[in-house]
Amino acid sequence: MNEAASKAAAAAEVAFRNEVETLLIPGEAIQQTIKMFEDYLAFTDKRIIFVDKKFIGSSRAIVSIPYSKITEVGMTSGGFMKFSQELAIQVGSHRHEFKVYDAKQTGDAYREIMARIL
Repeated sequence: MNEAASKAAAAAEVAFRNEVETLLIPGEAIQQTIKMFEDYLAFTDKRIIFVDKKFIGSSRAIVSIPYSKITEVGMTSGGFMKFSQELAIQVGSHRHEFKVYDAKQTGDAYREIMARIL
């Protein structure tokens, strides 16, 4: 990645963290963020926050998933000509699926969620 792209990615990360911080409750802290094209996942010490920036035009959807409500976590990785990993989170009868483009981040997120729900 060239220097300009690196600076743009770092600026986007700061902007996302600032946005997520406005959603936190007192005493809650961001522990990890994952960028997925225009969308983001933020892992706090209490929940997962998904910010979908492509929802409808320029608007965005924000979904909070408390760790206590997660019943199942799945992960896919590898495969021929596969450039993304998938992280799936089951909450009741609803399954949230996220495409992540960094295998290490996918694995880290999977392990973090499992550590919190087991």
